[in-house]
Amino acid sequence: MAEIEVKLRAGMARNGIGPAAQENIVRSITSFALYGFPESHAASFALLAYASAYLKCHYLAAFTCACSTTSPWAFIPPPF
Repeated sequence: MAEIEVKLRAGMARNGIGPAAQENIVRSITSFALYGFPESHAASFALLAYASAYLKCHYLAAFTCACSTTSPWAFIPPPF
């Protein structure tokens, strides 16, 4: 973020944006960066985890077949 902030501030200065406004913009972006990515990533993972659990519980054959035709196993060991 520090590298991006330097470039961002230089660009804002070139476009006539004053130091107070720059600080406000950088603070807003930094605040969102700290919250936005982890929150959206967690929501996406939760949806996938819920859908996988539902399929495993209610449609085990289809779930097992789907697991055997994909390969995320570099991160997670296969369930069989």
